[in-house]
Amino acid sequence: MTPRPTRRERRDGLIRWAGPGALLGCLLLLRLLGDRWWPTLPLLYGPRFILAALLVTPLLARPRAARRATLAAGAVGALALALVMDVRLPWGRLAGAAAPPDAAAVQVVAWNAAGRRTAAADDAARLAATGADVVVISECSAELATALDAAAFTAHRTADVCLATTHDVIEWAPRNPRDFWEMGGSGSIGKLVVSIGGTELVVGGVHLETPREPLAALANAALRTFRRGAIENIAQRDLESSVARSWIAPATETRPVIIAGDFNLVVESAIYSRWWGDLANAFSEVGTGLGWSKETRLFGVRIDHVLAGEGVVVRRARLLAADGSDHRPLLVDLQVPTRP
Repeated sequence: MTPRPTRRERRDGLIRWAGPGALLGCLLLLRLLGDRWWPTLPLLYGPRFILAALLVTPLLARPRAARRATLAAGAVGALALALVMDVRLPWGRLAGAAAPPDAAAVQVVAWNAAGRRTAAADDAARLAATGADVVVISECSAELATALDAAAFTAHRTADVCLATTHDVIEWAPRNPRDFWEMGGSGSIGKLVVSIGGTELVVGGVHLETPREPLAALANAALRTFRRGAIENIAQRDLESSVARSWIAPATETRPVIIAGDFNLVVESAIYSRWWGDLANAFSEVGTGLGWSKETRLFGVRIDHVLAGEGVVVRRARLLAADGSDHRPLLVDLQVPTRP
């Protein structure tokens, strides 16, 4: 007959699993309630790395007395932390998805240039040096758009988003963001149709509303302001994503689609899942590591994405040096199906 655990053993068990249990709880909050419930906003877009402190609890519960239980708790906690941090391994690249027949190689760069004007020529030259076929830039200044035109691209600009390509442009369809601006949002949205390999490729560019303002209210301990602002902000970001998706790639769109830019959404967000989750996220598919495209002094967040529609295969995704912006360019290699 197995002896009943003592009070000390029960207490040690609670301590041992407290941290891993809390990490699993955070994971559930992120995946189930992120951008559905306003209190999850700081967990989605804040410094998640501080949750690593919860890995200490298995070591506080007399590890020598129950070594296997301690190791199990530590392993569960480490796995939960990796999932909370959204650490990526390049499973898609290792699996080697089959390329569509007669596929054309396409390279895309997505970058938030932070409105830089004085270094526009250097930025354009650096982007051209990547060999990219398509460049999508958020916070793109008029000077940078002009510099891209001078650097072998054909550039189009709407609000603060530039879409530039080295291929023939078939259609340019910018959306007037005035209605979003009047709501206090962002909503810079444009669609470019280019001819690649004898087919028409739809390229969408976005710069959507940020959660920065409600998070700033929380940082200033203005809890009521944070709650009200978070609820309004979630609704605004959901609206902008819904409009962007219908503008760029409605359900009736049958051509290959690539959408890129600063979505101001992490992949755990319900808004992201609702409007963008059916598209292949390049870094999620073939990237390695955390993929932080926006970095602060203490932490980063992955909010700049390149998304691929049905039939488009993602081959490689990596981040380049920021070089003057608080965002890092995301460089992605894809293969697009073409007509025979």
